Amino acid sequence: MQKNLMITALALLYLALCCTSVWAQVDPRDSVILESKAVAPSANPPDAAVLMGVWITNKDTISEFKLPLDETSLSGGAYLFLSYPRTFTGVVNPQTITLQWLTDLTSNQYDGVSPDRFTLIGDYNPGDLTTAEPPNAVRKLFWQIKFDTVTVSGPSGQVLFDSVRNNPSDRIEFRDLSGTRVQVHFLNSVFTITASDVREIHTGIVPREYALSQNYPNPFNANTRIVFALPEAGRATLEAFNLLGQKVGTLVDEYLSAGTKIVSWNGRDNRGAPVPSGVYFYQLRAGGFKETKKMLVLK
Repeated sequence: MQKNLMITALALLYLALCCTSVWAQVDPRDSVILESKAVAPSANPPDAAVLMGVWITNKDTISEFKLPLDETSLSGGAYLFLSYPRTFTGVVNPQTITLQWLTDLTSNQYDGVSPDRFTLIGDYNPGDLTTAEPPNAVRKLFWQIKFDTVTVSGPSGQVLFDSVRNNPSDRIEFRDLSGTRVQVHFLNSVFTITASDVREIHTGIVPREYALSQNYPNPFNANTRIVFALPEAGRATLEAFNLLGQKVGTLVDEYLSAGTKIVSWNGRDNRGAPVPSGVYFYQLRAGGFKETKKMLVLK
């Protein structure tokens, strides 16, 4: 009996040693949370329409952070497009100076059709310990993943971001300074995406060239409409500026299909405050095309 118990104990000890050689013990202080609220349009960085916050908590100094994610459209044809270029610096807006020395992005499975998968990896410079991520006792905004645009087929839709779990090595993880992989608690996130204010006119007719029409009415008090033409699909931005060249409003900043579009502006800035009376400019940029026109606000 004692012999059997000893054999069992040795077997359990062997298994424990094998497991800890691969994974450190799960600790609730090691966690990754995705910010569940998308922000659009974004002012920082200016090339992103949506920023997804990645928050971490780590009890030990970590030398590597691996983040494989799976994006699935749950409803409404909702979809998020990764920013270009699809490099680490093109997709990630770091909120820390650590884990950026050796980075990689796997986007060969990110093809524009849901579900999509991509992996971000942050590493440190072994010759500079300040590039490793020190322990923190509270949640820390670590990275912001940048998405150029969003699409949705109805008034609103939902997108689920979850950890990829195809095999034991393909999962969210930390590595400590000894190289030991640390299992991480992960909270998936559902993004609710609302439809754009941009509407299609002349449905089914694709314009031959880019164009920006004069706003109507002009001058205007409470609201004006702007029509523009896109001969091909792509990202388009339409912004309003004051006489000093300062941007006061972002009317459009998203991926749009080819066609003739119309958008309204209520004469309010990006903070929601009404702009004062005066001369303003609005500028369309799309596919290498850029045109600016003048409009007058009268209160």
